[in-house]
Amino acid sequence: MARHIDAELIEYERHEKLGLGIDYGINEPSYHEIAYKDKIDAIPTADVEKVVRCKNCKHCIKIDDQELWCHGRGSPAVLTTPEDYCSKGETIGGNNDTERITLSC
Repeated sequence: MARHIDAELIEYERHEKLGLGIDYGINEPSYHEIAYKDKIDAIPTADVEKVVRCKNCKHCIKIDDQELWCHGRGSPAVLTTPEDYCSKGETIGGNNDTERITLSC
């Protein structure tokens, strides 16, 4: 399976470790630093997106701690599994601190 990395974070941490400051303008990068950056930039990128799994989505309602129903995909609600995801996923406790709704029947 392919591993997806944050190239900007790697570059930033290496830059900090070498004491070059946050901006290249503070200290000019060495030949080796430029070569290192070029190698990182040459790595092929993948088209990836972070997803919110249904188990962490504010649009899902848990019933009796067993069934997970999603109402974010439209109406009617859809029975889903904790590891599913969709384009409408929003994290519980995100910007508006929504809590999961749990129903007992």
